[in-house]
Amino acid sequence: ARASQAFAAVSAEVPDAAARFARVAAALDDDARRWSALWRDRCEARSRSGDEDRVAELAMACLDRHRRELRALSTVLVQADAQVARRALAGVAALSPLESCRDPAVLRALPAADETSRAKLAPLLDRLLLLRAQAATGHDAQALDATQALLADVRAAHDGALLAEALVVAARIRSPFDPDGAVPLYKEAFRAAEAAGLPRLSSQAAVQLTAIRGPVQHRFVDADRWLGLAEVAVSHAPGTEQARLRGWFSDTRGALRAAQGAWRLARADFTAAVAAREPGAGLAHPELGASLTHLSRAALILDDAPAALAAAARAVDVLGRLFPADSYEVGAARLARARALLAAGRAGEAAADLDAARFAYERALGRDHPFLAGPMTLRGELELARGRAAPARDLLERAWEIRSTQVADAGEREETAFALARAIWATASDQAHALELARDARDGYAAYPDLASRRAAVEAWIAAHPDRPAAARRR
Repeated sequence: ARASQAFAAVSAEVPDAAARFARVAAALDDDARRWSALWRDRCEARSRSGDEDRVAELAMACLDRHRRELRALSTVLVQADAQVARRALAGVAALSPLESCRDPAVLRALPAADETSRAKLAPLLDRLLLLRAQAATGHDAQALDATQALLADVRAAHDGALLAEALVVAARIRSPFDPDGAVPLYKEAFRAAEAAGLPRLSSQAAVQLTAIRGPVQHRFVDADRWLGLAEVAVSHAPGTEQARLRGWFSDTRGALRAAQGAWRLARADFTAAVAAREPGAGLAHPELGASLTHLSRAALILDDAPAALAAAARAVDVLGRLFPADSYEVGAARLARARALLAAGRAGEAAADLDAARFAYERALGRDHPFLAGPMTLRGELELARGRAAPARDLLERAWEIRSTQVADAGEREETAFALARAIWATASDQAHALELARDARDGYAAYPDLASRRAAVEAWIAAHPDRPAAARRR
C-alpha cells in the first residue's frame, strides 16, 4: 500500500506509474508465493537425515537471503521517486533466482557459516542488498558514497565471501561513471572470490573486467587474459548458476570479438547468449534484451538484414516491457531496429525508431556523449537515402569528429567515414576530401576479413567516383 502511494505521487512525471506498479506488485506477489511454497518444502525436508538434512539447512539459509533481497527492494519501492517508478521492473528482474535455492549443487557451494556468524554479518548484508536494489532501480549515482562506507565496514568484519560480493556490487555501481575506478575493485573482488572458493563471484568479476578492458577501453591483450580467467571460473560454477553465467560470458565474449572485428564469431556468441538466457530469464529480462540488441547489430554488419530486424524487434518488445519508451535500453534496441529497417529500404519506419533512439540517448547521456555518434551516423545515412545531402553532411561531420577521436568497435569508424564521404561528394564541395575519407574507410575495412563485403562496396563507390584532377592528368 505504501509503495502504491509512492508510485501514485509521481504520476505527473511518470504517467503510467499506476500500471507499472501493478506489474511490479504482481511480480513480487508471484515471487512471494513461490518463496513460501519452497520454504515449506525445505522445512519439511529438514526431517530427513544425512546429507539431505545439510542441503535442507543450506536451502533455508538461501531462502532467508532471498527474503532479505525482497525486503531491500520493498524498502526502495515505498520510497519511490520518478526514477524508481521508471525502473522498478528492472529491480525485480535483478532479484536472485529462487531456483538456486532448490539446486543441491548450488547449495553445497554456498560459503560455510554458522548461525552466529550469519547473525553478526546480517546488518552488513542488509545494507549491501539495499544498495544493490537502489542501483538496480536507477539510483546508482546516489549509492556511490554509501558503497564506499559499506566497503570499509565489510573489510573490518574480515569475512572473505561478503567482501567479494560487496566489491562486485561496488564495482558495478561505479563502472558506468568511472570504468577506470571500477577496475581495481573488480580485480580485488576476483582475488577475494577465488580465495573464498566462490566461482559465481569470481566469474562475474572476470567477465566485467573483460567488458571494461575490451569493448570499453580497447586494451585487448588484458581483456583476453580476463576472458580466459572468466571461462575457467564459469566452468567451476555449480548447477543452475553455470547456465546463467554462461549466457553472461557468451554475451561479453561476443562484445569483445565485435570490438576486434571478428563479427562472425561475435554473432555466434550473441546467439548462444540469447539461447542461454531465454529459459532462465523469462520473456522479459534486461539481459535477454541486451543480447538480442547485440545479435541484431552483428547480423546487420554481416549483411543479414532480415535476421537483424527479427532480433531487434524482439529486443524492443522485451525491453519495452521493463523500461519506459525513452529509456536508454529501449533506445538502444530501437536504434538497432532502425538500422535494420533502413537496410531493408524502409526509411520511413526507420526514421521513427531513430528519432526515439536519439532522444533516449540524449536524455540518458547528454548531447556530447561519444555514444551519440551511432544515432548521428544513421541519421546522416537516412538523410542521404532521402536525397538530402546538406543536412546529412552536417550530422556526419559531427559524428566523424567523435569517431575519429574515440575508440569504437571495428567497422564503426569506417561506417561513419564512408557515409561522410558520400555526403561531401553529393554536396559537390571538397570531393578530394570525400575520396580521402572513402579510401580511409576502405583501408580500415581491409583489416577485418568479416567486413569484406563492406570493403567491396566502398571500392565500388571509389571506382565510380574518380578523382577528377587525376583523371584530367591521365587524359
